[in-house]
Amino acid sequence: MKVLKKGISICLVAVFVISLFSICTSAKAETQRLNINLYSDKVIKVNVPGSLRGLTFTVKSNSKSVVAGLFNENEVYGDSLKAGKRLYVDMIADKKSAKPVTVTLKYTKNGKKILFKKYKVTVAPMKQVSFTDWNINKGSTNNYIIENPYCDYYKFKMSDKSKLKIDAPFYNGGFKYDGLVRKSNNFEYLAKGKSTGNVKIDVYLSNRKIKVGSFNVAIGDFKTQVRDLNKNTSLKYSEYGSTAYMSKSHIEIENILNNKKSKAKYSVVPSDTGIVDFLSTGELYATGLGKTSCSVYEKIGKTKTLVDKFNVTVGKAKMNYVARENYYWYDDGIFGKGEYVEYLNLTDNTTLEMEDTIKNCLINNKITGSHFKASQYSISYKSDNPQIATVTKNGVVTAKALGDANIIYSIRFSDKSVYKGNCQVSVESEW
Repeated sequence: MKVLKKGISICLVAVFVISLFSICTSAKAETQRLNINLYSDKVIKVNVPGSLRGLTFTVKSNSKSVVAGLFNENEVYGDSLKAGKRLYVDMIADKKSAKPVTVTLKYTKNGKKILFKKYKVTVAPMKQVSFTDWNINKGSTNNYIIENPYCDYYKFKMSDKSKLKIDAPFYNGGFKYDGLVRKSNNFEYLAKGKSTGNVKIDVYLSNRKIKVGSFNVAIGDFKTQVRDLNKNTSLKYSEYGSTAYMSKSHIEIENILNNKKSKAKYSVVPSDTGIVDFLSTGELYATGLGKTSCSVYEKIGKTKTLVDKFNVTVGKAKMNYVARENYYWYDDGIFGKGEYVEYLNLTDNTTLEMEDTIKNCLINNKITGSHFKASQYSISYKSDNPQIATVTKNGVVTAKALGDANIIYSIRFSDKSVYKGNCQVSVESEW
């Protein structure tokens, strides 16, 4: 009997040691080391296991040097959020730090906060940006894109405001997720040359008043040319919708030229109009798949001159891209991400029929001209809270109890691309 008890004790000790080892190794595996440049940020995509979805996650930093927050797929931001399939941890290196900063991500279950992820963040030196000098014609307007890897806007200090005008910037892409790290933002500036001469521009971080660089602007009489980033332009084409309603299927020629002349008119002659064509509206449209070259002409008065050339590659747009573009042209309210709610009356047993609306908007849209055959797609539905509202395979939503639910729908196309959306439903007892 003593031998048996001793054996059980040894087993329990062994189990405890193995469990402790597993916990330690698991905790160690959940710690990630990161470097973030001063005044910049990194976004970490976190996939949430099915068993933890719906729970509240909280992010916290142990130092003011690194500011941490969360946002979800619906772009709702906060220190604490309920989790869906994934969350994003956004960390900003706001101040210098001599030692690594600890950022923790925890979830709350049964009243207890449990560690899910831990990050050790080293605040690296501030990233340096190389600014390119601008050339602009007197009386003309140019668009310039500037990289901004910082979590702050630029503020320009000009040596002579009488020679140059720069409008407030607008966002121009670059906000992409590359693995776990967000690429830097690009901002586009509209500049107008007022009088001949040179202007020096010092660039500061607006809120922090820190100088990050400088560049020069020459105002004079320069040759019109295609911007370097547009020398090899990519467009998308789909046989299932009009390119006029697809943002990546056309470009305005005025937006790809530098040093435009104030009294000039510009046109494009493609070498193959079966791939792209130029319209009198000043836009170049994709008309088919392939590669072609384009010549840019400048007309001042009766004189027409070839000023530059560029290449265009037109690729095939996925079917879900057409659906995604349709969303921006037609929305009756059930496709919003947080801004729209459909109300159902529990007393009157009201229902919501989603399928016809989805088809009219995302599939066969009369406004954009998109058209898919029934064999090219299928739609599925799911309620994230069937106790409140259920949904049939045909998209009919029925109220079951007071409360809120999300009806998630997925459109699977024959090219294996998928479009996903959701409808927020609130069930009430009376209107």
